Amino acid sequence: MASPAEAAAAACADPQRATNSSTAVSILFGTTNKPLKLEVRRGKINGKWYGWARWSGHTRKGDTPALFVSFDGGKTGEVKCSRGVSESNGGPAWSGAYPESASSKVKFRAIVTFSNGNDWRVGKTGWW
Repeated sequence: MASPAEAAAAACADPQRATNSSTAVSILFGTTNKPLKLEVRRGKINGKWYGWARWSGHTRKGDTPALFVSFDGGKTGEVKCSRGVSESNGGPAWSGAYPESASSKVKFRAIVTFSNGNDWRVGKTGWW
């Protein structure tokens, strides 16, 4: 029998394998000439719909996006699947993908810890 951690990891997928991808919700950070974009993306992987966090634009190495999932309609939530890491300045990053649910109580939000060059900040999208 699989442990809870193994079962949770098995539910996650690689979003780079997704088809029919689109943005569910997004928010912009930064300045006009150095924009940053945080998104909850969705797409099909092996015939099932998944959601994940994506961070792009004028990113910095080490920026870390994650998918926050709520099972109570957005009152509380937890990070699901692997966190992403920008591996170079300007490089995009994305979290692991988590299966969508037909339940209206299951909601996704993208969160990111990012550097503005002087200190670290946290950003988040709205719930989707």
